[in-house]
Amino acid sequence: METAFITVDCGHRPRTDTETPFRRPSFQGDSPAGKTYSSSHTIAAAIDSHRPEVNIMLIATPKEYPDKAKSESLRIDRQDIVETRLWLEEHDWLYGLLRSDKNVSPTFRFPDLISSCVSLVFTRQDPSACIFQFLGTELILRSPQTPRRRESMWRRQYQLLLELQRSPANRHPNPKFQLDQLTTACVALCRTADPSGAAILQRARRNMAERAHHGWDAPPG
Repeated sequence: METAFITVDCGHRPRTDTETPFRRPSFQGDSPAGKTYSSSHTIAAAIDSHRPEVNIMLIATPKEYPDKAKSESLRIDRQDIVETRLWLEEHDWLYGLLRSDKNVSPTFRFPDLISSCVSLVFTRQDPSACIFQFLGTELILRSPQTPRRRESMWRRQYQLLLELQRSPANRHPNPKFQLDQLTTACVALCRTADPSGAAILQRARRNMAERAHHGWDAPPG
């Protein structure tokens, strides 16, 4: 796409050496030496000297591709992850696993690692009892002001925790635990069962293969 810019020059046209001067007729009261004017002061010349000069300059501007931006936005909107939070102690341990030499080919990020912990806990015979036992005996004794770190998990594992959050075990008269506490419990239970984190990485590979089989999108970043 090209854009035209127009510049206008309204300055006077300079006198040239070829202009022929003329003498105005003398009138009563004039000085002995009559005044001389150039021919450019005639009406036609005056109009011509004030005529604007128009210059047109074309410059190229980048083209926009709205369809490309729209498709990129749709791709991001389809990401199948959900935000959650981890208590600081479990977050730091899981971060150490993320940075370890064992986490290679591929390097799993937090969405995979957190989801792997949830999957491992829910393979137990009674995952609900394991999670609420940890919450009621260990996490409940920590300070409620304990810092949390914002992370994310895959929606499939989030649905498991959402159903647990809505279950009778989390309703009146029992205490109500939030998603960050349920997520932290899963990471803590996996840490206790396997401090090396090898089981978490192995489960992350299995979860990734299942997502690829179902054609699910990969998380950002």
